[in-house]
Amino acid sequence: MSTDSVEIVPDEQVTRLTAIVESSDSAIIGMALDGTTDALTTQRALKELKVPNEMIRMTDREEALEYLQDKNNAKPSLFLLDLNMSEMGGFEFLKTVKANE
Repeated sequence: MSTDSVEIVPDEQVTRLTAIVESSDSAIIGMALDGTTDALTTQRALKELKVPNEMIRMTDREEALEYLQDKNNAKPSLFLLDLNMSEMGGFEFLKTVKANE
């Protein structure tokens, strides 16, 4: 696998992310990643880290916003966001989520 398009995450960040999800096996990890490769790579990495948490993948911003706004859905403890989503940039997405809280 080529590392040209893979961002290497420092061990310190991996340790912090692992601590967040290890705090509760029932904590949900949400992912809004519009690329299948990104989502599969992320899921594989979390599996290799033996992260037992449920992962919910949303493929676009509309699906992610609907999920987060639905009061019947459990809120993710950790949300992985593609900052370069094709329909809406990640920072704009975050502003929209915050405005709707």
